[in-house]
Amino acid sequence: MPRFPAIDIVDIPGKGRGVIAREFIPQGTRIIAEKPVIKFSGCTSVGYMESVHKALSSTSKFEFFLSFPCMQGGDPILGRFKHFLPCESGDDNAHGLFATICRINHTCCSPLSGPNAIYCWREDLNREVLHALRDIAPMEEITVSYIACQIQKQDPPVYLRENFGFVCSCSGCRRSLQLRARSLTRVHNYNSFMGSFPTSVQRGQNPEKLLNVLQRNLLAICEEGYATELARGAHYGFRLCAMYGDAENAIVWETLSRDCDALIQGVDTEEYRNSQKWIRDPATFDLWKVHGLRKLAAPNPALRRYTPTLESLPKKYGYTSRNWSSLSIIAWACVGLCLAIFVWMFFTQ
Repeated sequence: MPRFPAIDIVDIPGKGRGVIAREFIPQGTRIIAEKPVIKFSGCTSVGYMESVHKALSSTSKFEFFLSFPCMQGGDPILGRFKHFLPCESGDDNAHGLFATICRINHTCCSPLSGPNAIYCWREDLNREVLHALRDIAPMEEITVSYIACQIQKQDPPVYLRENFGFVCSCSGCRRSLQLRARSLTRVHNYNSFMGSFPTSVQRGQNPEKLLNVLQRNLLAICEEGYATELARGAHYGFRLCAMYGDAENAIVWETLSRDCDALIQGVDTEEYRNSQKWIRDPATFDLWKVHGLRKLAAPNPALRRYTPTLESLPKKYGYTSRNWSSLSIIAWACVGLCLAIFVWMFFTQ
């Protein structure tokens, strides 16, 4: 069984319940991987009640469901749906309520601050996994962003108030309306460009120009606090270079994508294995040289500062932290003591 770092659910002043670290958690550590206590499909559909009754069939599950706060003035059932997270399995629009991960509070991604962790559903593990985006100190609150880059279409304070029922007081939300509007425009422009990128490649648009615009958009979105977008964006850079047979730069792009994706999901994924294969030999990519041969460009070095290299992450990446547990320290202390006694006995004979 993997060892996860010690965390705890506690009362957070002004926020209700939240999750804190009980030990130092290095960047890249898999903090937890858990199955939903309650799971049902179509939780926002008109006929949701049948799924709700099945999911809350036991008293213990119903009590667990009620332990989460309801939006003020909301329906007792619907008002708690904000806590559910997608756990897709096929096309059933499945959502789950998790004992720990659903207690984690929010921090906005912004140029001034951001969350220290990120979660995602792993279909292959049938679990929601949580990874540390940066080092987390003992007793520090663990936070995630409830607003994915792709869905940020409203001013964050407005979106959070309307959809989650709380007023965000993070440093990003405390900025002026003008600055928040500028950030929203940059995010919108990024999403618009990324949505059209595959079509632009298929139409054979100038690859140098396309790659240059990709670089500018990735730098802009990283500056807005969404550095995890490098996983997708850098892979787009790889695809473009691979389509033009530029192996050298394709490898650099995919390495950047792999390192960022490993930070989000871990190294035990199909995406990671594919990245490793393409980094070893870009010619194994199914669209290799479909547009002929052409030298393009490597990613802007400034992008690398937004994601760590794989080598800098914990040795047992995704499962344990680099710090020793108390049992490990005691075990090594015992070994050292035994060696000291043996050496003393040897020289005193």
